[in-house]
Amino acid sequence: MKESYFEKYCYDLQIRSVAAPELCVDTENKKADERFGLKECIKDNRRLKGEQNFILTWHKDIRPKGRTMCWDVSDVQNKAAVNLFPCHGMQGNQLWRYNPEQQWLVHGGNPRCLDSDPGRQIIYAATCDTSSLTQKWRFESIDFKALSNWDNIGPN
Repeated sequence: MKESYFEKYCYDLQIRSVAAPELCVDTENKKADERFGLKECIKDNRRLKGEQNFILTWHKDIRPKGRTMCWDVSDVQNKAAVNLFPCHGMQGNQLWRYNPEQQWLVHGGNPRCLDSDPGRQIIYAATCDTSSLTQKWRFESIDFKALSNWDNIGPN
């Protein structure tokens, strides 16, 4: 059965740091196994170039809009790098969920949160900490009604 566009691609969004709201996640058109991080938000300065529009798919991965590269964390250590890797649709290293109450992007079955060092403009996966502002992310243009049903679509 072929999924509709909405079922396949739930969100088209920009991911903005709450700790440093001028910074957004930017994959900068990087290739496989390349680390990416934070850059000044293009939405705030249209003269900037980058890759800051992302899609949360029904595979429960995050990918730059229009590409088949996914956010991937293969290291189990704390402060593990987030790299791009070809999307495989099997979740695992590419599984992400957004927790709107905590404003967390949670990675994988061994949950860790997307964290950042805004001064160095890097991101990584780290132990979730409710008191950490650097683990909070604001999604631009998110559909909270669709997000509340996200666990019921695609692979579980």
